[in-house]
Amino acid sequence: MKYVPAQKSIKFGFRTFWKKILFFLGAVLVSILGWLLGFFLSLLVSYPFFRQLVKYKDKFKEVFSQSFVALKGVGAQAVAAAEAGAADPNVAPVATGGRVAAGVLGSLKAVWNNFYNGITTLISQRPSIVFYVVLGVVLFFVFMVATNMYFYLGWTRVSLEFKDKGKSSISSLFSRISVLFKALISALIYAFIIFLPWKIAFLIAYLFHFNKTVTGILFFLAFIACVYLVLKFFFFPYFIVDRNAGPIEALKKSFKLEGAPLHLIILGLALGFIFIILSLPAVFAGRFRVEWLLVIAAIYRILLNFASFVVGKLSVASLYRDLSKPDALLKTEGESRRDTGTVRREL
Repeated sequence: MKYVPAQKSIKFGFRTFWKKILFFLGAVLVSILGWLLGFFLSLLVSYPFFRQLVKYKDKFKEVFSQSFVALKGVGAQAVAAAEAGAADPNVAPVATGGRVAAGVLGSLKAVWNNFYNGITTLISQRPSIVFYVVLGVVLFFVFMVATNMYFYLGWTRVSLEFKDKGKSSISSLFSRISVLFKALISALIYAFIIFLPWKIAFLIAYLFHFNKTVTGILFFLAFIACVYLVLKFFFFPYFIVDRNAGPIEALKKSFKLEGAPLHLIILGLALGFIFIILSLPAVFAGRFRVEWLLVIAAIYRILLNFASFVVGKLSVASLYRDLSKPDALLKTEGESRRDTGTVRREL
């Protein structure tokens, strides 16, 4: 396994961030504007389906108003119980608190049942509500995932360009739609793979009815497997951006990248430790309760979040390039075959 010191990647991240801080500030602002545009586009696409719910606004209003009135009754009941307990000298404060808590929980359960029954009754009377809500939510979710993935790919390209050439441009934030589609297909497969250990664990626990201890160990092992798979396939977007790999090919290359999980853990822990130390001044400033100091601390936190995002992306890009450098010197299998065929024809 090739060892890449974490400090090398972190040093590159901080050095590049400090030299090009104005560029990264502009890139973050462009990304935020792009994300907001994607958010409003998601709302626009899903709005026609949510708009159908307006037809049933009176029904929804009735259900929510009944639940709100019941919820107000919970608060009044809790206050009355507390006052009654305080007025009775024979009742201990702990017992009073227990009675109040039990009463509140029982009332909240009744409120929830009232709300649940109202919604289920409405759905049974108007089944189309489920269709409109589900389709609207799915469309909104899909467009937001696409928006996030689009700018994730853009920042991946920017980070790799700084690692390779020492410079980049705002235009690199915008990828081709074909690249986005490949990344979304890979992400879908990736999500299925990383949750597979959980599904297997649930199935085994359901079939064999283990006791709590064995079930706990089983799910702990499933968690470890999930973390391992997340780290093994972590670099698939980098291979899509860097090598123009296909969805399956990118996942395979990421999985074969030797030493990636260990290096990512070390890098993550090191970056986390550094930014926790850097955040301490803002934590201490918050204890003084001085208005101008609190404003400075809030601005400092915003800048620190900005720096942690950019430095993190640059450091991971540096790690990816160092880990994949031997592979970068080799041609892909397809290119090698084409070159071999070309040589044979020339001969």
